[in-house]
Amino acid sequence: MRYLTIFTIGRSTASMSTGSVTTRSRSTTKIPHAMNDLWEAVLNLSLPGPDQLELLAAMGDPNAVDELALALDDSFWTVNESFTRNQISHDELTALKRLNDCLNRMSGEDHAELWTPASLASGDEWSEVRRLATRAILSRQISRIQRGYRPRIGRSLLTDRAVSDDKKSTGGGT
Repeated sequence: MRYLTIFTIGRSTASMSTGSVTTRSRSTTKIPHAMNDLWEAVLNLSLPGPDQLELLAAMGDPNAVDELALALDDSFWTVNESFTRNQISHDELTALKRLNDCLNRMSGEDHAELWTPASLASGDEWSEVRRLATRAILSRQISRIQRGYRPRIGRSLLTDRAVSDDKKSTGGGT
């Protein structure tokens, strides 16, 4: 799957294939890892429907549509903490909250029909989720560029790993 290969960050594809959802401690020492998981979840929510279905199949349960939202929910706690630490911008915070609110409106037994592979592939609600996830990713990129980050080919566009690697190798900023 083209998108998974290019964009998977945080957990490895092998560990994702178990389909298990890991609950993380809300310790502030876990924020960098949780932020990677958060942006991985956002990225997976932005993928086209067929690629999302392929991702779910690779995780071991092609019917577990809720896993896409649960991955965001598991790491969403980091958003406010990261904002207070100036690790994400106000625009990123707003975009992430809009995405989370959209998924929350889709949740519950009254909306069970939205959590099927058919709805994921072609439902209007999931198109809106993809649009909001893409907007969150774009706000992340714009914010990072405004802070002086210069994306490089072959580096993750979503994590700060590339920035910290550059600082280590050059002894300073990018």
